[in-house]
Amino acid sequence: PQSIDQIAQHLGLDMKMDEELFKKVSSNTKIIFDPENVTFTYKPEHDVKSKQDLLDLLQRRRLEGGGMLVEDFKDSYLNIKEAMAELEKEGKILIVRKKDGYPRMLFYNDTVYNTPMDEQFKELWNRYKMPMETEIVAELEAAGHRTVRVRDSGPRKNEAQMKRGLTRARKVKLTNTHLSGIVDLSKDYAPPGK
Repeated sequence: PQSIDQIAQHLGLDMKMDEELFKKVSSNTKIIFDPENVTFTYKPEHDVKSKQDLLDLLQRRRLEGGGMLVEDFKDSYLNIKEAMAELEKEGKILIVRKKDGYPRMLFYNDTVYNTPMDEQFKELWNRYKMPMETEIVAELEAAGHRTVRVRDSGPRKNEAQMKRGLTRARKVKLTNTHLSGIVDLSKDYAPPGK
């Protein structure tokens, strides 16, 4: 929490003198104003102050339909990276990373879905290698199958529309015959008096 004097000292703005500024700052949705102590506190998007708060929020979010972007926590909790690393190491959360390894999304790891796998099944799964796309095409052709060409899925014009598109608009010469005796139309218009 910051007092009015601390804010004035930091920013060089005296909110005691500027009543309109004081009203705007105290009614801002991103700021919590405490009228008793006359202090202001920044209100982050998510109220996460500890590793447990982060875990609880992700657990609630799981019921609402998924994970959360790491960017949403940038102004919430200073030690977010350490908390994420610890929770991932403990197996409580799952982290989806970008190509550069930077965390992108966080998900609660529901242990209900962590079922044990048979070792023989794991071995068979890891032994099987997916063939390259070109090999699949060759095998299908060897088996007597043909490849299907992909048609353009866009809307098609019918013949009438195509014929109409080919006709060109005729040039029409417009003349202001009703002004022929009043104004010389060969000159640019200039308002009178200039």
